[in-house]
Amino acid sequence: MQSAAYDLSIYEPKPKRQAEQSPKVRVVAQHSQEELARPKMLAKAVGLVVLLTVSLCMLLYSNAVLTELSDQVAEAQEKHQMLLAENERLQTSIESRMSLRNIEDIAKNELGLSELEPYQVTYVNRCGGDKIVTNESTPSGASILEEITDTIGSALEYLRISFNKN
Repeated sequence: MQSAAYDLSIYEPKPKRQAEQSPKVRVVAQHSQEELARPKMLAKAVGLVVLLTVSLCMLLYSNAVLTELSDQVAEAQEKHQMLLAENERLQTSIESRMSLRNIEDIAKNELGLSELEPYQVTYVNRCGGDKIVTNESTPSGASILEEITDTIGSALEYLRISFNKN
């Protein structure tokens, strides 16, 4: 067994070809233009079918995605309507709990509060300047005019309280 590195036969002269041998010629039948165009037409038809199939698949996929998104929008709208109804119910509940009648009822029954009585109210008249008004009778040093204005003011306050209760 010789290795290719020691193959010296490549340097030996090669035998000459015989000029007598003529190349083999094959005769190929000529095809008509129609026969040559047939594979091209077939390739075009296959390409068109593939293009139409891909277009149809894309159309079906886009319709499926559109349907899914429409369903999601419908669900979101239903949830929105449900939340609006819940919000309205809660607002009504808050308004009914915060009504004046309920607050008065809780103040009277649960907290033990009662309405103000006229003897618990003290009015301060700031129109006549700075002075202190008490429930005690006015000192004897006060002028008669001050006593009359205080009496009329007290009467008017009493009448206001009476009219406000009715």
